[in-house]
Amino acid sequence: MKSLSGLVIIILVLLAVTAAWAQDGDAAIDPARLQAVERSLAEVGLGGAEAADLARGMVAAGYTDGQMAQIGRQIQAVQGEPTTRQAVINKIREGMAKRVAPAGIVQAVERVRDRYGFALGLAAPLAGTQAAGLAGIVADGLSSGLSREDAGQIAGGIQAQAARMDRDRLHALATETMPAARDMV
Repeated sequence: MKSLSGLVIIILVLLAVTAAWAQDGDAAIDPARLQAVERSLAEVGLGGAEAADLARGMVAAGYTDGQMAQIGRQIQAVQGEPTTRQAVINKIREGMAKRVAPAGIVQAVERVRDRYGFALGLAAPLAGTQAAGLAGIVADGLSSGLSREDAGQIAGGIQAQAARMDRDRLHALATETMPAARDMV
């Protein structure tokens, strides 16, 4: 009976410690490291609250300094492209929410940036100043299984119509064709 009551006490202590740790999970985060990460994210263009939230998530998830530097470089590289920047940040948040290993998130962010870069290259001649929206559609198609070759052929076909259309009609054709291609994959 003594061993059973001793076991119960040990289990209760472990549960109490676990509950206290779960409530105070941020206590394990080194404040100096967290501030350094926040500063580095702010330097690459993230706003205060966004930098703080992302830094806290990355530090808590166990990112190495090198992995955080890679993420920072990816964010910095897309500063002039708000659609791509948001897609990169969304991918980071999605990975952290799904508890994907930091190395996997870094790779996914690189793929998102590459996909959006390719999509912007296709969209710019078709949509001009509205290329970001069309690029998002193309990037969605690429992530859904549309091949780069097929996307390039579709964009080439649309571009071939450019001589017969004004800019607005060309943009309308592109914004109708690319979602259809994405949905067909």
